[in-house]
Amino acid sequence: MFKKYAIAIVLAFGIHAVAGAALLWGWDKENPELKQFQIPDHINAKLVVLEKPKSTNKKPTKPTKPKISKAAQDKAAKDKAAKEKAAKEKAAREKAAKEKAAREKAARDKAAKEKAALDAENKRKEEERKKAAELVKKHEEEMKRKKAEEEAKAKAAAEQEAQELALAESSLLDGLDEEDDVIAQQTEQLEADELEAYTYLQLNQRYLYENWSVPASAKAGTKVVLEVHLVPSGEVVDVILIQSSGDNPTDRSAERAVFKYNKFQVPQNTRVFEKYYRKFPIEFNVDERRLL
Repeated sequence: MFKKYAIAIVLAFGIHAVAGAALLWGWDKENPELKQFQIPDHINAKLVVLEKPKSTNKKPTKPTKPKISKAAQDKAAKDKAAKEKAAKEKAAREKAAKEKAAREKAARDKAAKEKAALDAENKRKEEERKKAAELVKKHEEEMKRKKAEEEAKAKAAAEQEAQELALAESSLLDGLDEEDDVIAQQTEQLEADELEAYTYLQLNQRYLYENWSVPASAKAGTKVVLEVHLVPSGEVVDVILIQSSGDNPTDRSAERAVFKYNKFQVPQNTRVFEKYYRKFPIEFNVDERRLL
């Protein structure tokens, strides 16, 4: 920067020096008094070129690094590598621990879900078992009740019959002459009862055959014998297989025919009903049904 302005400074001083000399020379001719004025010898003017002050904004010098021996460098490198290795191993252990904890938590959650599902399934099965047991219990109680009713009615019928027999016997004691009449009357009544019972049996047999769908597996010449239990209204309360045809579908089809028919035609006479229709056997003949 200083070099650029050095020439200009020198020229400026030179021009001022020439101008000053010309003025002094002119004044010397015109004014003799000026001739008497001389510059003292001790004054000596010189052109001083000022140097550009050095900038104080020096860049900070980098501190010189102390020289380290190769052994120390190797040791420092080993220490650094050991620290990095230890840090990596620690991070790996922490990562493995987190992964293990996550796996264990997932396993616990899975086990808890499986246990909950198993408990729910066991609970459902237990409820179903209880319901089934209740149904069996109710069925057994109903069967016992029906049996008790049937036994009570049978006992009542037996008592009634015994009373009638006793009455007949007492009547016989009234005289030998009435014996034949009583016997004849009983015989006629028995025959009438049997005839009435047989009439209703034939009627019911025809209706049952109409409701009986014989399966293709039924063999010719086979038959099914069922014991049917009724109430006085003619409704079916129970069916018991007495003699099987040897073919389960045929047996089941006969039972279905009874329940489908459901309400039997029964005599209005209580005595006849109790004797012949409270419970009675009925035969299902495959050949007879196929002839219809």
